[in-house]
Amino acid sequence: MQKFVLIIALVALFLACDKKSSPTGPEEKVPALGRAQVVQNGGWNPSTGKYDSSATGRTVVTADGDLLHGATLWCFCFHPNKVRYANEFSSWQTLKNNHLNAVRLALNYEEPDALAGNPEGEPFRWTLEEFLKQIDQWVNWAEQLELYVILDHHEVGKHTQAWLRKFWTAAAPRYARRPHVIYEIANEPVAWRPKDYTDQDLADFLEIYHIIREHAPETHIILLSFAVPDPGMVEVADKLTGVDWSNASVGFHGYWSTTSAHIQKLKASYPVINTEFMSYQPNHGAASYKMDGYLWQTQLMEKLGISWFIWDAAYRADFVQTRLKPMIEHAEKNGYQWW
Repeated sequence: MQKFVLIIALVALFLACDKKSSPTGPEEKVPALGRAQVVQNGGWNPSTGKYDSSATGRTVVTADGDLLHGATLWCFCFHPNKVRYANEFSSWQTLKNNHLNAVRLALNYEEPDALAGNPEGEPFRWTLEEFLKQIDQWVNWAEQLELYVILDHHEVGKHTQAWLRKFWTAAAPRYARRPHVIYEIANEPVAWRPKDYTDQDLADFLEIYHIIREHAPETHIILLSFAVPDPGMVEVADKLTGVDWSNASVGFHGYWSTTSAHIQKLKASYPVINTEFMSYQPNHGAASYKMDGYLWQTQLMEKLGISWFIWDAAYRADFVQTRLKPMIEHAEKNGYQWW
């Protein structure tokens, strides 16, 4: 009898030790980064030329309280060369090596039979599940490099509600437990200014917001994503009833506006984030980047205390050299480096 009891005890001990030594499952892994958060962080006072930490204003920051400084990778099924570039781990390492702590994935999914060819060659005719598996890899790389990542459903000047509904119903629960992931409902979903946003547009965005919230209650969500930061952004955001702004923000882009006045007004009322602007190009024909006299919006956003993502500086290897590197050099020379 004693021998039998001893055997049972040894078996139990073996099983306990085996359980402790087993690999940790994905759901038990300690994340490398905490959730992005909304903070009160003051603002720039143009009359004094100084940053006023006591001024009203909110933006989105890392779990450690740092602004998000990011670039965009283009992940459109119909731009296969851009997808291939995003699908090189070295491209992600380049972002990290250039003092960025975040990346925005411009994701455009279309049904395989709806895709037409383009000069880059045959599109990626992925099913939605295949596309999501590709996003899985990018999300994992971001975590490996300790980069926050925005998943941006990227149409331009419009939104297809059926696509948004299908994409976010699948994606929202898939990355809900990944703290370094942020959701941007739709890129520039209306052409082009706050005055063009209709009640139906807002109802569409609220539908998607609630779909996401049902599946991902803790994930930060970016709404509206205005292409042009014109007057009226506050009034549009006021109509988004039922949004919890402690875990959401209003997105805007830095196009076709020479002043940050409307951005600062928005920041005083809602958490804000600049998810897109162009690099400075001396021979650029359209003044789509110069604001408050600043050639690089990175400098202005740093002064305003607003997290930012540049659009065109890092989705191609040559642009890293001709756009991203000059942006970093400008920050160093002008004393606003964030690293």
